[in-house]
Amino acid sequence: GHLADLARVVLIDEDAGIQGVPKVFVENQRGGLLATEYLISRGHTRVAHIGGPAGVFSARERAEGYRSALAARGLEFRPELVQSGLYTE
Repeated sequence: GHLADLARVVLIDEDAGIQGVPKVFVENQRGGLLATEYLISRGHTRVAHIGGPAGVFSARERAEGYRSALAARGLEFRPELVQSGLYTE
């Protein structure tokens, strides 16, 4: 049945709102923050963020980390340096 099929599913890094399904999440916000901090520490002051689809949980979390890193270093958030796209090449 339907529940038996769900027993073979594990959600990775996205929450589809399905109860009783194992989920594995990454620290997306921290990843966005660390990546941005690394670039800033290398002397870059105009750091762009190319993220996934705007409505996707992981993409939103990564963008939050990006913005947090800019704010922590006193750099202005510049919307023209932010692009969203699909998780494809």
